[in-house]
This record gives sequence, C-alpha cells and structure tokens, in this order.
Amino acid sequence: RRSLCARRSLCALTVCMAQDAAATKLQALHRGNSSRRLQEDNQEAGSALEAMLARVDSSAADATPRAEADAAARVQALHRGNSARRLQAEEHAAAAVVLEAGATRAAERKSENERRSSDAAASAAAAEMLRAAGTGAAEATGSSDWCRALAFGSSS
Repeated sequence: RRSLCARRSLCALTVCMAQDAAATKLQALHRGNSSRRLQEDNQEAGSALEAMLARVDSSAADATPRAEADAAARVQALHRGNSARRLQAEEHAAAAVVLEAGATRAAERKSENERRSSDAAASAAAAEMLRAAGTGAAEATGSSDWCRALAFGSSS
C-alpha cells in the first residue's frame, strides 16, 4: 500500500511539475509574442513619425524664406506697437506732471497777484491817508512840502 501511495504521490508530483513547466512555457511564449508585437507597433509608429517629420522638414525647408520673412515682420510689428504704446504712456505721464506743475504755478501766481493786489490797495490807502495827513499838516504849517511836515511833525 505504501508503495502504491508513494507511486501515486510521485506521479502526482510529476504531473504537477509538468503542468507548472507547461504553464511557465506558455507564459514565456505569451510574453515573447506580446513584446514582439509591441516592438513592431513601436517600429511602425516610429517610422510613421519619422515620415511625418521628414514631410514637415521638407515643407519647412521649401517655405522657410517666405515664412521666416512673415514671422520676422510680425515680430517687428508687435515690437513697434508695444514700443509706441509704452512711449505714449510715458508722454501721457509726463504731460500730467507738466499740467500739475503748471496748475501749481498758476495757483502760486494767482496768490502772488492777490497778495500784490492787496498790497497795492493797502499802499494806495496809506498813500491816500498820507496825502490827507500831509495836506492837513501843510495847511497847518503853511508849508507846501507835506512830506517834510510829516517827517518832522507838525509843530508851529
């Protein structure tokens, strides 16, 4: 009995090992086939990409002078536009500063003119008072020089 059991277990073990080996072999075949298929797909995609790049390079080489000139003109136009807008903004800011300075100067001139005007009015009033005082002093002293009378006082 033992020998029969041992033979069966040996057979079972051999069968199991054979099945494992077969499974390993099938897995290796599958991995090989799928990696070869993937490699072929990559080669096809690479060759398609190379063909497309070759077409782009050849069309770019054919159209390069005109396309390059158009691109250069566009870049130059953008630069000119940006420069003009920046210059206009700077001029606008400078004009605002000048206007503000002019308004400040105008306000200063106005206040100076008002001060001069009030000084002139005060001077005119003082002159009128002096004339009135001088006439009275000249009449009181009998002198026609009213300034002298004011300077030395009216003493008779």
